Amino acid sequence: MEIELHIHPEGRTADEILEIVDHLTDKWFSRDVAPATRRDLLFHDVLCAKQDGRTRAFLMFTSHDGMIQITLMGTGPDCHGQGFGSALLACLDRHARDLGFDEIVTFTIPPSSNPAYQSTVEFYEKRGFRVVKKYTELWRSGAWELRKAVSDGTKNRIEHASDEAARTGPHGSVSSVPLGANRRMTPQDLMRKYEDALASQKWNNIEPLVHENICVTFSTGTYEGKHEVQKAFERNFAAIKDEKYSISNLHWIYLGEESGVCLYTFQWQGLIDGQPSSGGGRGTSVLVNEKGKWKILTEHLGPHAS
Repeated sequence: MEIELHIHPEGRTADEILEIVDHLTDKWFSRDVAPATRRDLLFHDVLCAKQDGRTRAFLMFTSHDGMIQITLMGTGPDCHGQGFGSALLACLDRHARDLGFDEIVTFTIPPSSNPAYQSTVEFYEKRGFRVVKKYTELWRSGAWELRKAVSDGTKNRIEHASDEAARTGPHGSVSSVPLGANRRMTPQDLMRKYEDALASQKWNNIEPLVHENICVTFSTGTYEGKHEVQKAFERNFAAIKDEKYSISNLHWIYLGEESGVCLYTFQWQGLIDGQPSSGGGRGTSVLVNEKGKWKILTEHLGPHAS
């Protein structure tokens, strides 16, 4: 299984999502869901669980009131009970953390209106969600609002559920087994790895993450190409001993299928000439997707805004 993030998916991926919606219509989805999904794909982002090159399940989401909101989930009819639901939720949790969100929210039909949805509530509660509000005025059946605090990244464990399928939202279906290890690196993964690579002070850890035409701008100047950038980094590593480097407040101002731009705060501390020293500022990075692999193309580090 591979999990891919699609920004406003179109083409084949969109068709595969709509095909799943069509399969679930009448049994789980009302007939107005398909045209609404077609419109939502123009504005919402989607995590797709793929197997054998096809989308087998999806999780559509957006941001609302400072939270990530799950708007629709669906699993293909031949894929229930194979772990797609839990895998997508776990990936969304990591993605929400990378984007700087603190909570994930979703809505479901109350079990009092449809007893089948008791499994939905239990499914979410096993994964850290809790019911925070019950509405009578939403949907014809009412609705329950469930929220989950985004994990802090200190544990990477998915709760195992039974093989019983569960329903989510007013429409979708999802099942639970753990996330597979076969997942392409996302832009968010790349920035995490880059942070760790810089903290290691080893160019061999940085080199695979940057583009051949990498261009970086430090306070000391602008450097172009891997060879010049390597020399600039290694001069910094030689000057700052026992450096601790971190990135925080990362915010994506653009994230597409082929490129992304993010802003962040960076901090460092270490020893210069044996004396404690520290610093930080604001960074901007441009990432590109080249032959399915994300690389950092440019990086600009500067002082904090005055």
